[in-house]
Amino acid sequence: MKDTEFKVMPVDRPLKNTVMCHETIKLTMVAQLARDFTQGIMMAQHSNVVQGKEAKLLSNKEVVAKACDLADEMFTEFRKRGWLLDMPSLDELAKDTSSAPGFKVAS
Repeated sequence: MKDTEFKVMPVDRPLKNTVMCHETIKLTMVAQLARDFTQGIMMAQHSNVVQGKEAKLLSNKEVVAKACDLADEMFTEFRKRGWLLDMPSLDELAKDTSSAPGFKVAS
């Protein structure tokens, strides 16, 4: 599976063509948080090693599992507390533009 597509696209500007980069996969907010937790845990472990502190180092698999669990628990708690907002889809927004001044669906 390719996660990024590249294509030369014609453009109506002084530069005749431009290379477009399009991501074909996208991390969810939970996945982004898990990625950030993974980086934080790895940096903390590295810092402890550099400082000579004795601590059990987690394996890469353990770090990833812990980061994913933390992110999942965090978003579960956010949902429970009502801290996440459900937003309308693009299709729903396009159906009713009457209440949004200046919003116009391109045709």
